[in-house]
Amino acid sequence: MYYLKYHLTSACLISMLLLFILFIIDLLTDTTQLAQLLINIDFIIPKQFTPLWLEILIHLIIGIVVYMMLLLLYRVRKQWYAIGYVASMLSFIVLYPFLIHIAVRPIFHFSWSEYSLWLLAHIIFIVCVARSIPFIDKR
Repeated sequence: MYYLKYHLTSACLISMLLLFILFIIDLLTDTTQLAQLLINIDFIIPKQFTPLWLEILIHLIIGIVVYMMLLLLYRVRKQWYAIGYVASMLSFIVLYPFLIHIAVRPIFHFSWSEYSLWLLAHIIFIVCVARSIPFIDKR
């Protein structure tokens, strides 16, 4: 229980790293909207009523939930731990086209190159989580 604060900090940092990576990709390519897609919630609340801090907070909460579910698998059902990563990656694979489909604003369009960048960023997220959980738990 003592290390929970370290896991929480790690989950927050890794979630923000994912957003930062997608933001940098958007800046470098100047044609992608990956960071906006990641935090977009216009299918729940209209964009004009959604401040940026709320979108980032929701992204952070989702990242923490994913991290904590994997931590729970690591501690309780180690034989399912790897399956948890596969399930997470499958959800990230489905998430890109799904988020584009349900987005209200017309700025999001499917692109194979953007999809590959989305997956690359989420693979980095998964690798960071996979290294962080055992590292913190062994301390």
